[in-house]
This record gives sequence, C-alpha cells and structure tokens, in this order.
Amino acid sequence: CQDSLSNTVRVLVNILSIMVESVYMGVFVLDLLWQPIFVDADATTGLNDGSSWENAYLELNDAVVAASSCDIKVIWVAEGTYIPIDGTSDPRNTAFEFNCETEIFGGFIGTEQSLAERDLSAGYETILSGDIGIPDVKTDNAYSVAIVNAGYFIMDGFTITKGFHDQQFSRSGGVTLSPPDTPFGRNFSLHNLTIRNCKFEDNRSTKGGAIFATEGETTITQTSLINCTFT
Repeated sequence: CQDSLSNTVRVLVNILSIMVESVYMGVFVLDLLWQPIFVDADATTGLNDGSSWENAYLELNDAVVAASSCDIKVIWVAEGTYIPIDGTSDPRNTAFEFNCETEIFGGFIGTEQSLAERDLSAGYETILSGDIGIPDVKTDNAYSVAIVNAGYFIMDGFTITKGFHDQQFSRSGGVTLSPPDTPFGRNFSLHNLTIRNCKFEDNRSTKGGAIFATEGETTITQTSLINCTFT
C-alpha cells in the first residue's frame, strides 16, 4: 500500500508539474504576442528585422505584413513619413491593411523602452501618407491610407493624410473600416476600436473623407475617437 500511495503521489506531482509548465508556456506565448515590433525610417545601420529600435523595420509596410499572421499584436513607429507599398496592378489600391487584432502607436523618437516614455507633446510626428505618386498631385494618391477589417484595433499618435478616393466603390480617404468577404456576405463586427491622439488632414473621398465604414452588415460597438482632429 505504501508503494502504491507513493506511486500515486508521484503521478499527481508529475501531472501538476505538466499543468504548471503548460500555464507558464501559455503566458509566455501570450506575452510574446504583445511585445512590440519597431519601425524607424532612420534605422539604416541595423538588421531591419523589427526586433528593436536599433534593428527596426525601415518601412511600416513590413511591420504590417508581419502582423498579418496574427502572431504580432503591437507596432511602435518612430517619427517620419510612411507610405503604403504594394505590388498590386493598381498602385492607388494599396493601403496599410490591418486584418488581425493590432495596437499601433506613433510619435516615438526611437529610443523609448516603454509606452510611458513617449512624449506626444515633443513634436515627433509620425505621418501615414497616401501621397504615393507625384508629390502633391492628389489624383495619383492612394484611395485609402489605412484599411481595418479586424474586430479589435487601436491607432494612437499618427497623422493620417492625403488619401484621395475619387471612385465609385465605398472607401474613405483616411481610414476605411471594411468588412471582409465571406460565404455569407460582407459581415463585420467591430468592437473595441480606439483611434486616439490622431490628426486627419487633407483626406478626400466621395464617401467619408477621414473615416468610413463600407457597405455590408457592419456592427460597431465600444468605439472611441479620443483627442483627434479633422481638417
């Protein structure tokens, strides 16, 4: 009986150890998901793999592509101007497209180690621009600067500018909230959307110049625009 009890105790201890290790690994993986990747147009001497400010991606598009796997949730972007880049047949159809839960923050100088160190009053402006063609010629600008079809999204600390939508399909020049195509139609539930500390400047559209939710069954809840300006 003593040996049987000892074996039972050992089995239980092993099971508990496996459970604790599984919980730890789960927390570790979740923690990695919420570690930021970095973008800095001036980080020309690093590895440019997004792993730190020193090795930041040079183009925001690279970070957006990395986040499209849904394995990355947070993007930090240093001051500078970033334009969407895409290989589509119609260059104007390109945009920064967010398909997964994402928190994207701008306004960094490029040395901060925590979000609390960012000083938006210091004037380090992070600009997302649709001016992808001839500078200051609107008719060859991107139709939308950013497209969001993720249920959860935070954008904080950006200037969104020079999107120019002059076509019949429904888009905003600035940020388009777009339901994805599904076998059941275009159904979209957007919750916990926050756009904060952002400036929308010189965006044009036949629909909504700054922000527009496209056609389809779109449900928007718990959505906030905080400390944003529109000109």
